[in-house]
Amino acid sequence: MLFSCKKYEDGGTYKSGEKHLTNTWTLSRVDKNGLEILNKCGITAEDNSVWCGQILSFSEDGVGSSIFEDSLGVDQPSTFSWEFRDKKSKIYISFYNTLNLADNWSSDEFIIRRLSKSGFIIENTLNNGTKYTLSFSK
Repeated sequence: MLFSCKKYEDGGTYKSGEKHLTNTWTLSRVDKNGLEILNKCGITAEDNSVWCGQILSFSEDGVGSSIFEDSLGVDQPSTFSWEFRDKKSKIYISFYNTLNLADNWSSDEFIIRRLSKSGFIIENTLNNGTKYTLSFSK
């Protein structure tokens, strides 16, 4: 009898999800409705103050830290809490301080598309139907 671990759509397994997530990730690509979107930062959408140079660091205890560069080039630190949901197929992220994704997203719950040693991809669809896919690398 063969058994296999449940896998994310674009790579990685649920079993090793937490092990891979607890790391530091740098935003490397943003897609809007399936199309890569760019601006002067090279990796971001309309609101470059949210996306430029964003770095997320996840800790095992369900907290993390974030740094992003605002439109003036100033690093903006933030903290967040996180938890897996739906048997690790989704992640809920709640930001505090200067960065609050609730203002930009209909929900702080993201579908995990990939979570492996080298890549982390999450997706969120806004109430208006716009879908954002965020790709992170180490």
